[in-house]
Amino acid sequence: MTDMKELIQVVGTWTNGLVMQLTSYPPDIMIEKWIYDGYPELRPYQLQSLERQNKQALKGISKNVKMVTPSKIYNSSNIMNYAFFNILGDYIKADLARPYRNTPFSNKGKQLIKLTEKDYVNSYEGDISMIDKWAEFLGLSKWYDWVGFEDVPLDYLNSV
Repeated sequence: MTDMKELIQVVGTWTNGLVMQLTSYPPDIMIEKWIYDGYPELRPYQLQSLERQNKQALKGISKNVKMVTPSKIYNSSNIMNYAFFNILGDYIKADLARPYRNTPFSNKGKQLIKLTEKDYVNSYEGDISMIDKWAEFLGLSKWYDWVGFEDVPLDYLNSV
């Protein structure tokens, strides 16, 4: 019984993590661009922060992670990482995506970059639209539902 409970927790962690990445990355791209453009004095700190985030994300490419992670989650996460760090690296003139270039994620990642750069409207509605486009592209559209703010359960933060 405990094994099943642990498995359910692990699967929940994987899916919640992937959905959090999916719903965070597109808006984060626009936020990072806004910081870069509006606060040049923060650029060294921004680069350090993105490099730390990238270092953490790169752990997801390891063979050990691949062996224990369902391929849908493993591939989708790394494709999003490729696109995120490429887009921001190009924008801030830092080679953040170099470690991803010769990986199996680069082809789909390049397609995701094109979709993002072609269609992104910098607004709340644009964020939601781009998240939905990323989800469709990655086959994750059924992994989440948009919920109105007033419909969020009071204990939401305890369940994440």
